[in-house]
Amino acid sequence: MKLPTHICLYLNHNPHRGNSETIERWVRNYLAHEAAHGTPPEEAIHPDDRAAILASGEVWVLSWCPETPVGSCEVVAATLERALELASDDEAS
Repeated sequence: MKLPTHICLYLNHNPHRGNSETIERWVRNYLAHEAAHGTPPEEAIHPDDRAAILASGEVWVLSWCPETPVGSCEVVAATLERALELASDDEAS
């Protein structure tokens, strides 16, 4: 398993269940939150990943602080494998 270079890392599986909300509502709220911070929906959750999340009812959120003075990164996917793939892609760019 390849993890992004980080000083701290957080993995959250199905955060919607902890708040007793539907996956549809969680996705809608997540996208609204990201949009409020200037991230377009297709960058916050890729459309293919969003479709897979809604179809499966499963969501993985991987967040990390890279080895820089400020900033953080986050990816959202329907599977852990996909989240790790996105994190690796994000780190390479």
